[in-house]
Amino acid sequence: MANLATIEVKTEGEYADLSELADVTFTSGNSYQIQVQNLAYLREGTEGDGFLITSDKPFTYVASGADLYIKANYAVVNIGE
Repeated sequence: MANLATIEVKTEGEYADLSELADVTFTSGNSYQIQVQNLAYLREGTEGDGFLITSDKPFTYVASGADLYIKANYAVVNIGE
């Protein structure tokens, strides 16, 4: 697995586009491993509250073409392919 990015995320209560923060392009249909250390919310698109991430275990994200947004007071995010 190639590590694409490791970033610190501080969005101050707002959602931000994860691909822009990490300078990574998520290609629709491709799978990515994402690990979030500390509490954060993730959502696809601009609607809804998203999912609360409470575990620091990596999970698979399959890009759908919609932007992936993150909201966190402070989190470290690893993205791999």
